[in-house]
Amino acid sequence: MEKKPERRKYKRYPAKEGVYAQPGPESNIVGQIVDFSRGGLCFRYLFNAEQVEKRRGTLLSIRNNGVSIEMLPCKTVCDAGFTRAPCCTMDVETRLRRVKFGPLSHNKASQLEYFLGINKDN
Repeated sequence: MEKKPERRKYKRYPAKEGVYAQPGPESNIVGQIVDFSRGGLCFRYLFNAEQVEKRRGTLLSIRNNGVSIEMLPCKTVCDAGFTRAPCCTMDVETRLRRVKFGPLSHNKASQLEYFLGINKDN
């Protein structure tokens, strides 16, 4: 099997425990960030059939220990389920959502780099 060439523009970093994303202020979804880069991030969340997401967020909030960055422009590039297991009386699915950041102001980009601990040389 031939290895595919890397197409990512930015280096990807694993996220620390306790860093969360919420796709939009009206979303009832909150998930733990799995990995991130300057260009976007991936987060894991639980979803059940009774849960309805009003609309796909075009703004993202990220939180870590009470510190947050709100209103980051983004676009969902992939949202896929990878496990399904019965939990209590509901059928819960674990999903991964990958988002690409939209154009960030200099201030938002600096906040994001500081928040995620990205070294400017990487």
